[in-house]
Amino acid sequence: MDDTEIYGVKGEISPHCELTLTIERTNSTAEVKTYQAGGVLKGFAREFLGQSVV
Repeated sequence: MDDTEIYGVKGEISPHCELTLTIERTNSTAEVKTYQAGGVLKGFAREFLGQSVV
């Protein structure tokens, strides 16, 4: 987390209550591609080798 996220809290606040915290983040296209590739190393290997790497 880098302080660009949006936080939301749902639920009624009371002693010993349960709340739901949501964290939203806007990813860049490059970040989404890296995530979909399975990480930086696998993404680099796919680009470098030009094939699917498992």
